[in-house]
Amino acid sequence: MLEKHKKVILIAEIVNTHKNSDAMSRELEKTELAYLHELQLSFKELGISVIHITTPQEIASLAELDNAVVLSLWSGENSKFRKAIVPSICETLRVSYIGSDPYVSIICQDKALSKTFSEKYNIRSSNGFLVNHSTNLSILPTLSAPLVIKPNAEGGSIGIDDSCLVDDIGQAIEKAKSLMSHFSCDILIEEFLPGKEISFVITGNNDSIAFFEAVEIYFAEKPDLLNDSIFGVDKKKSKTRQLTVKHRLVTELIPDEVTSNIKALFFGLQKCEALRVDGKLFGNNFKLIELTPDIHLGKSATFASAFRLAGYSHSEMLKMLLNLV
Repeated sequence: MLEKHKKVILIAEIVNTHKNSDAMSRELEKTELAYLHELQLSFKELGISVIHITTPQEIASLAELDNAVVLSLWSGENSKFRKAIVPSICETLRVSYIGSDPYVSIICQDKALSKTFSEKYNIRSSNGFLVNHSTNLSILPTLSAPLVIKPNAEGGSIGIDDSCLVDDIGQAIEKAKSLMSHFSCDILIEEFLPGKEISFVITGNNDSIAFFEAVEIYFAEKPDLLNDSIFGVDKKKSKTRQLTVKHRLVTELIPDEVTSNIKALFFGLQKCEALRVDGKLFGNNFKLIELTPDIHLGKSATFASAFRLAGYSHSEMLKMLLNLV
C-alpha cells in the first residue's frame, strides 16, 4: 500500500543522451531522457503521478504539495554544496523527500570528507591528500604508486577516466594541474586500490534497514579487468569498448565485521533512505572509494540491479523507497 504519497515531484535536468560525452563533460550528471521515461513508467505502475520540474526553485511555486514527495536527480554545477540545495529547500518548506539531508549531502559530495567520516566506523580507504591552487606541489607527502587522481567534489564519474590512473607522482601532479584548470576545484590524489569492484546497496531509515546487499561489478568478457584498473567514464561507456557490464550479489562473501561497519555507517548518516557504499574488496579487506547517496535509479544501474538480483521489480524498489519516507 502507498497511502502517504500520491505523487512524486521529480527534479531533473534532461539531456537526450550521454553517448557523446567524455570525462570532462559536466553533462554526465544530468538525466538522460530514457532514464526519465523509465522512472515515469515504473511510478505509473504503482498508481503514482509524476510532476517533472527542472530546477529546485520550482518546488516553492507548486500549488499542491500535500501527499507529495520530492525525488531529486538534479545535479547542478560548480558548487561544493550543490547537492544540499534540494534537501535544504525541502526542509524549509517542510516537504517530504527521498534521500540524504543537507548534512549528509555535503559530507558525501566531498570525497575526502566522506573518507574521514567513514573512518569513525572502521571503514578504511586508501592513503591520499588534497591539492588545490595554493598547494606547494614540491613538498607533497609520499604515496605508493600507482595513483588515482580525481576531482574531490564532482559526481557521475566526471573527470575520471583511464588517464587518471598513473605510475608516479610526477604524472599525478601534471594530471592534477590539468583537472584543476578544467574544473576549478580541489583534486584528490590517492593510492590505487586493487581488488573486486564492490557496491553495498542499502535502503532504510533511522528505524531499520529495509534492504542490504553487496554487489560486484564486472565485465562479462573480462571478469578481472577492474581488479587492476578504475571504473571511470570510458569503462562505464562499455559498449564502445565491446564490454558488457554485469552485476552479481556477493553479500555472503563479505566478512561479518565489514557488514556490521557498513550498517553502522548507514545509521550514523541518519537521514539517507538510499545509499551506495563503493569500494574495493581484496581478499577479506574492504576499502572505501566513495559514499553515493544521489543514486542512479535506472533499471540497468548498480542500485536497481541489486534489487533485481534479489527478486524485486523496478517498481517494487521504488515502492520500498517511497514507504521509507
